[in-house]
Amino acid sequence: MLAEPVPTRESKLDVEKVVWVVVLFSTVTIPFLMTLIALIHIDDCPHQSYIPIVILMSGVSMSLSNIINTADKYSPPKQSSYKRRKRIVGALNLITNCFTAATFIAGGIGVYGKGQPSYDKSSPDYCNPTLYKPLKYVSNANTTDTSLKTGKTLLEMVTTYV
Repeated sequence: MLAEPVPTRESKLDVEKVVWVVVLFSTVTIPFLMTLIALIHIDDCPHQSYIPIVILMSGVSMSLSNIINTADKYSPPKQSSYKRRKRIVGALNLITNCFTAATFIAGGIGVYGKGQPSYDKSSPDYCNPTLYKPLKYVSNANTTDTSLKTGKTLLEMVTTYV
């Protein structure tokens, strides 16, 4: 009978590095790229002129939320002002998260409000696919995620009170 190999600390570090890279990519790079793409293509969607603005505002609010959370996490702890700081950080997070949610709702309206745009630059219904397609996918993912979370919450409420 062969003994199973014992996992080493080195293999655990590799998993932690991969998770850290994924988290870093999703929380820093994606909002930055959203902001950059929206600024580059600000006038490339006459079909729905506010789609680039929605992407820009989403990227900025997500970046702002990341800055608030990072500053809170790495600021030196002071017992005397801990509760006050947590209230301020919580309020700022609430404001930025509500703003981000509002931009996703506006993005969904922009994506589905006038129907599919044309990708022909000479068409009056033109919208740059670099702007339109990612917003459509993000809107769909956000709607699906919200629906699943709402369904889970409702199911938990029903099973708790039955």
